Amino acid sequence: MVMEKKNSFYDNEYNVESDNIPFIQISEDFEEVPISVKYGSNIETSNYEILKQVQNKKDFKYSLFFFLLGFLFVLPWGLNIKYLKSRNKTARKLSIVSIVLFIISVLVIVAIILYYSLSPLLEKRFKIFFK
Repeated sequence: MVMEKKNSFYDNEYNVESDNIPFIQISEDFEEVPISVKYGSNIETSNYEILKQVQNKKDFKYSLFFFLLGFLFVLPWGLNIKYLKSRNKTARKLSIVSIVLFIISVLVIVAIILYYSLSPLLEKRFKIFFK
């Protein structure tokens, strides 16, 4: 079936067999297909790669945010585990360092809590050491 282009600007009927008229073809299984966009001369960047670059920048920004926020609160260092499998190398490194700092912080906090909660019991038991 061939449709001819009408004179009106608002008519959306085009000749489908013509090569110079842009159209969008949707696959039957609705699979995401990257769209190629040309910028300048012979430089081709796919939509998928642009989204990947944006995601890499977002991963770095959020990983850095959680890393710095971890110095005020310990929990953000633990939340930074999300970026362990990021494609951005810096985000991965920040995530690893954050997790190590989180584990050290939790161990120190637990040790302090145990020391102060158990010290009265140990003081009664071993009076010689607590003089």
